[in-house]
Amino acid sequence: MTVKTANAINASAVGGNGDGGEVVIYSYVQSLDPAARISAIGKGTGKGGKVTFNYANGTDTLDLNTIVKVGGGNTLTSAGGLDGRMVHNGISCQQFRVGTSWPKSYWNCAHPDAPTTAESTLRDATVLLPSTFKTALNGTYLYVFTKAADYNSFFKPATTLGIEAQGFSTSSKKRAVVFGQKGAGGTDISLFLKGALMHELGHLLNAVNGNPQGTAGFIAAYTADMNNMIGNYPTLPQSPTCIEVFLDNPFCIARSADANPWVTMQSVYIGAQPVDSEMFAFAFQTCSGYSIYDLPLDNVQFTNRYDNAAPGLGYMANVNIWMNTYWPGGCH
Repeated sequence: MTVKTANAINASAVGGNGDGGEVVIYSYVQSLDPAARISAIGKGTGKGGKVTFNYANGTDTLDLNTIVKVGGGNTLTSAGGLDGRMVHNGISCQQFRVGTSWPKSYWNCAHPDAPTTAESTLRDATVLLPSTFKTALNGTYLYVFTKAADYNSFFKPATTLGIEAQGFSTSSKKRAVVFGQKGAGGTDISLFLKGALMHELGHLLNAVNGNPQGTAGFIAAYTADMNNMIGNYPTLPQSPTCIEVFLDNPFCIARSADANPWVTMQSVYIGAQPVDSEMFAFAFQTCSGYSIYDLPLDNVQFTNRYDNAAPGLGYMANVNIWMNTYWPGGCH
């Protein structure tokens, strides 16, 4: 089946406070034109509808939120109103209306029928954002999945996410995604959804707000923190040590082969991502006051967070100080 036209399938309400209808496509969709629309929109206080289909050739160019329209009516209650559902490749995502300004809703693909408290209160993390940041991020879609594998099934990205992912963002689609579990054993990280969301919103804010991570001031800040972690390398004994930076003995024993703490930071937490991008997102998340599920990283982010000189040197203090001035009104 090929879906091509701007109003290809329409099961939207036609008047009053009607609910959106339901669309089920039993054949595999082989092609989705970017201009195609599948609609099941509610009217007034009506709930959003439901669209179910399987896409045979998914890539990360597929913009489901543009192609599938299942939102509730304009006056649907903001107190958990059912704002439409998509079931794609076996993954069910329920949109919940949660506010009257951005984010007005979020997509729950983890517990679509009975959201947990951590999921239903995810919006609370965005309330503390300065108004200028919220304006820049307006229109960003928020998603919660159980694990990265479900995201891979739902969006069918060209490059799939690994099992350790706590979140992901796509600036071209203005989409921020967080996960309630990580790792092969499905470790529960749901209490840290807000921190993961703040990290991803940091990435998105940079993309839509003039690339602040590329400014001379931020480059100087993360370079100073990098040099503080490198310390006296290659002189021995190494100073600072892993334990002085990350404050976690089991973690540092496992990373004992690393030449210095910056090697550890880069290997474990930055990876193949650009250094400026990850350091900006870390600082943004720290500035929000929310932590993520990773004690060694939390230690280096929050310990002596604004002290950039001995004896109480914080090893991410320079990016934290920079972010405190960038964030209108200062950090939390």
